[in-house]
Amino acid sequence: MSFYRLFSIFLLYMTLNHVIVANTSPSFSVNEDATLDGTIAYSGAQNFVIDKPLYVQGDLAKSELMFQSFNLLPDGSFTLLAEANWHGIMVFDWNATDSTNNTIINGTATVTVNPINDPPQIFVVDKNFGSVSSSL
Repeated sequence: MSFYRLFSIFLLYMTLNHVIVANTSPSFSVNEDATLDGTIAYSGAQNFVIDKPLYVQGDLAKSELMFQSFNLLPDGSFTLLAEANWHGIMVFDWNATDSTNNTIINGTATVTVNPINDPPQIFVVDKNFGSVSSSL
């Protein structure tokens, strides 16, 4: 076997066995009224930034109304708090730099906010309608 053929086989082996397979479309789930602490796991990635702001899946117009806070850090970790009593699916597009070859990695993360059955509330109104109180 020639050196060239042996070297070609070696390169093919190294390429196939060292390919970084990453999820550029991670999914997360959180219950309504809870804070999600998540991380976009991508080996070798750094400097994560938002490509497109958080939006409700299928409705870009409602994006600013459905979350109270959202923060993506350069290491890929993030926190998200949806609006109170809101549930549905939110999406955000991100990109990062691959530290091994300085290429840009693009992805879309999906966050499902699960509905929670809130306990009932009782409202008591005094006879003069001057004050209202609530309790469980």
